[in-house]
Amino acid sequence: MCAVIALAAAAGISSQATAQQRLTSTQAGNGVLGGTDRRDSSGYYDDFVFQLDAGQRVRASAMRPQGSSLDPILEVYAPGQSQYLARDDDGGGFPNSRIEFVAPRSGSYVFRIRGYANSTGPYDVRFEPLMATAQVLNLDPVNNGRFDNSTPRVGEVHYRDYRVRLNAGQDIVVRMNSGEFDSVIRIFEAGGEGGNALAVNDDFGGSLNSGLLFRAPRTGTYTVRATQLGHGDGAYTLRATILP
Repeated sequence: MCAVIALAAAAGISSQATAQQRLTSTQAGNGVLGGTDRRDSSGYYDDFVFQLDAGQRVRASAMRPQGSSLDPILEVYAPGQSQYLARDDDGGGFPNSRIEFVAPRSGSYVFRIRGYANSTGPYDVRFEPLMATAQVLNLDPVNNGRFDNSTPRVGEVHYRDYRVRLNAGQDIVVRMNSGEFDSVIRIFEAGGEGGNALAVNDDFGGSLNSGLLFRAPRTGTYTVRATQLGHGDGAYTLRATILP
């Protein structure tokens, strides 16, 4: 059952934004963007702040109800930061937006709703906590997948994480092929996906496919992230070979 978020004037939204409640159940509500709402150089916006645990996965949706002229955009920020961590325009099907966001660390996060091209009007909003482990798969020799609106994103691009355990000094060859988008491979230490990658490759062998040879610096579990250079839906194949 959804908990209703009370949305009204800018003052009411400001109170909501500073509440920093934990997102433990689906919450939904509606509001109106414009009038006395806060605004910046990109136009009017409303904020919602939730306390999230490291690795917690959230689906946020902003939808245009019948009769509204708003084209909603969703952005996710760390408090006090001007650069968004994730952004979506039409991921929920034009003109609706949808983001699946995984918190890189525990803390409060700002979910911002704004209008494309300074559009204004009523909107519906929904925040759903999802199982964070649902997106992490075991890395097999051959992994077939597909990016679409149900796949998580970092910023504008889709990704899927795979876990593999390696011994110190052990080598692994990873290749990612797709005929529908420009593939990218990133490798992280497990749990460090919010930081810098240990290895990354975009184009390999003169193509838009990616491939790399990675040597584990220490014994442990690693995350192989299948992702892309620019947003695009489509199928991919991720192949992995652990060398003796």
